[in-house]
Amino acid sequence: MLGANLSLFFIIILILFPFIALALGSIVYLLSKRLMKKRKYTLKSLIWPFSFKQTIIENLSDIFINPFVWVFEISLVSLVILLILIIDLVTFSLVDALLIFFASGIIAFIFPVIYGVSLWLLDFKESESFKIMFSLFLWGSCTAFFAIIISTLLQIPFTVALPSDTLALTFFSMVLIAPIVEETVKGAGLFVIALNHEMKGVVDGILYGAIVGFGFAFIENWVYFALNVNVPILFEEWILVVILRSFLSAIGHGIFTGAMGGVLGFLKGRYSDSWFLGIVPGLVIAILLHSMFNLSLLVFDSIISEIVGFPLPLFATGLILVTFIVLSIIYGVNLLHVKFKVKS
Repeated sequence: MLGANLSLFFIIILILFPFIALALGSIVYLLSKRLMKKRKYTLKSLIWPFSFKQTIIENLSDIFINPFVWVFEISLVSLVILLILIIDLVTFSLVDALLIFFASGIIAFIFPVIYGVSLWLLDFKESESFKIMFSLFLWGSCTAFFAIIISTLLQIPFTVALPSDTLALTFFSMVLIAPIVEETVKGAGLFVIALNHEMKGVVDGILYGAIVGFGFAFIENWVYFALNVNVPILFEEWILVVILRSFLSAIGHGIFTGAMGGVLGFLKGRYSDSWFLGIVPGLVIAILLHSMFNLSLLVFDSIISEIVGFPLPLFATGLILVTFIVLSIIYGVNLLHVKFKVKS
């Protein structure tokens, strides 16, 4: 039954393939124009980006956008993906495990990439380096590895203290541990890359932070989609989880870390000597937004869902919608301000 349902999913994907290909083709075309417009890196600078003309801090930020670091990050991401595959193979038959694994990975990857590329293309004031965008997305994906380990270790004391209180454990895990750990590890890489001279203001800060968040959402959603399949399973319920996480959670992670990046960018554009202090308020804002989102899902939306008989995340959707609108206005206003400032 499970294999038949997932096979149906792949048939739907094949039917939609021409439209998906057209959308991806359009993105590739726009990306090619963007990349050709401003070639900033040679092969030498790609492999060895350090320069005596840059400050020590800028050279430090270049560590995160170095291919050698990419290899290390990809290795950590691969470990998480391998763990997902192993658990699926142990839990399901070979065919079902592979279907679940690849179906989950494809969906988890498509939406964050579309969100990230779309936001990048909106930044028409200048051609932000693809190298930096890739590094940000990869760091976000890599942080899932650290978040899983740290969150698991931090949950041990609560599990020992409250062995039978499932609700309290869930509360501590979702509302306290997850937001603090995830936003801290995402923010660490964002802060280092923010040291780069290419990050100049609010627009860059929101863009950089959002890309990190989308990278994290890619791996987190893959884990949720592939490891939260129960047998017997209602295919419609799995699709509903996929839809909710692909939109709410993926966009949410972009918003949480994007808000942190916006604070850093705002301060860096105005206080070049002390902007780094913005990591504290930026991190607090990201953690609070993340905690409020998880609290809405855990408490308020759970009550509503019990009443109506199906998942209805009204409060979480409202929070994401409001913060999305606020960040979009800030992003758009600053983007237009920079554009007209450059023209004048």
